[in-house]
Amino acid sequence: MRKFIGFLIVTFLMLAILCVVASAETTVDLLAGQDILAGTVAVSYDSGYLCFIYETEGDWQLVETHFTIAEILENIPQTKKGNPKVGHFLYGDDELGEYDAEDNLIGGADIYGDCIELELVDGTYIIAAHAKLVNTEEVDDEDNLVTETGWGEGDEFDDDRNWAMYFELVIPEPEP
Repeated sequence: MRKFIGFLIVTFLMLAILCVVASAETTVDLLAGQDILAGTVAVSYDSGYLCFIYETEGDWQLVETHFTIAEILENIPQTKKGNPKVGHFLYGDDELGEYDAEDNLIGGADIYGDCIELELVDGTYIIAAHAKLVNTEEVDDEDNLVTETGWGEGDEFDDDRNWAMYFELVIPEPEP
């Protein structure tokens, strides 16, 4: 009987712990060239894992992704002038582009995602989600596919310098 009661106590404690783990999610548009809808960036947090997924739509594909999260905007890697340093972002993939034998960009990936083991407490977090995008149906004057910078839609880092954006993920207080 004692083993059964012990089992019940452990089971109830585990259920209680699972109930107080906070989870959060948000999805924003992935904008190419400032105002072209190229897809979405979805971010979720649950049980110590932060997951993010870039997903393109239409003729857009991913060539590179750069993703970072911080408690305050000043902790996002930036130049002295306030421009984000995407090469210093902690997560992402620089090798999503597809190239032909002559090293011409011919495409990329439709989707890229990752999950990171990361302990976050309740509060608001700043996320910067950058991408290099290629439009597989548009070519420039030299017959190269058109590429654009992309950002997860949100607030601009600095209105006067560039259009780089960040958005927020709010993790609620755990329920008692």
